[in-house]
Amino acid sequence: MATSAPRVASRPAAALSVLLLHAAGPLAAQNPVEGTDWVARTLRPSGQPVIPAFEGWWERADGTYELCFGYFTANTEEALDIPLGPDNFIEPAEFDGFQPTHFDPVPFEHRRYFCTFTVNVPESYGRGAGEVVWTLRVQGQAYAARGYPRVSGYILNEPEAPDRSAIWGELLARAAPGDDVTMLGAGNAQGSVAPLLGFLAPPGPEGRGRTGVMAGPVAVRAGEELPLSVSVREPGGRPSRWWVGWFKHQGPGQVAFAEHPSEAGPEGDYEASTAAAFDAPGRYILRVQAIESVNSFERHCCWTNGYVVVEVTP
Repeated sequence: MATSAPRVASRPAAALSVLLLHAAGPLAAQNPVEGTDWVARTLRPSGQPVIPAFEGWWERADGTYELCFGYFTANTEEALDIPLGPDNFIEPAEFDGFQPTHFDPVPFEHRRYFCTFTVNVPESYGRGAGEVVWTLRVQGQAYAARGYPRVSGYILNEPEAPDRSAIWGELLARAAPGDDVTMLGAGNAQGSVAPLLGFLAPPGPEGRGRTGVMAGPVAVRAGEELPLSVSVREPGGRPSRWWVGWFKHQGPGQVAFAEHPSEAGPEGDYEASTAAAFDAPGRYILRVQAIESVNSFERHCCWTNGYVVVEVTP
């Protein structure tokens, strides 16, 4: 018996636009992503494509630019692994290598995977025609996301959104005694500030923003659990309700997380812990994302990425 596709709520045109990608080369005419109802019509348990997405860009203090890439999958149950190489590559080649090779099923709570990594490009990319192209091939079909820092509509607030911070101040001023201030104005103030994320296990740096902080390498045997823990806090000290998710980013085998994702609040600092087990030796990268509310992903501001390099031995 055929399985019907789950219904997906409509999204704003700006959010949908990142999905209107072009298939690479001669496959462009076959690209099925042109209709606005493509997402709802194409979701299936397995056998569907994974599509890279250019999320947007921002300028760094040194004059270079950060390009943000994520992905959408149309598989509700099947996870895909696409190793680096002819089916998963970035051009120019100097930017290739840090993109995900593991693609989880569609997450219905936030519908796709936002800004899983960034690419830093020189100042010249803002003046000329330079672009970064991430290509994925699935079942012979090629999908490409082209990123460049020259369209103002794709500028991202990073690491905070001043306008939303102002809204937060207005809401806080109107709060009554006993109000849960993290729930005021449902969504108006959420996502205004990227949290500070610090690695506790394995020990590592603290930082904020989508460019991310890196911990490791750390070693573990295949089949054994690796404890993972991060601290999450709001830079300004206001109460926040944190969402923390753990993902396999790269690696040759399966990764099982003891707890994923986790939520807590309202609190000042929050410690999110889990454990990961690996079924095959090799080099892995795990990704952790922390944000005030999972709904804030679709507002494109603001969260923090973290990465852990793991060497798994037999």
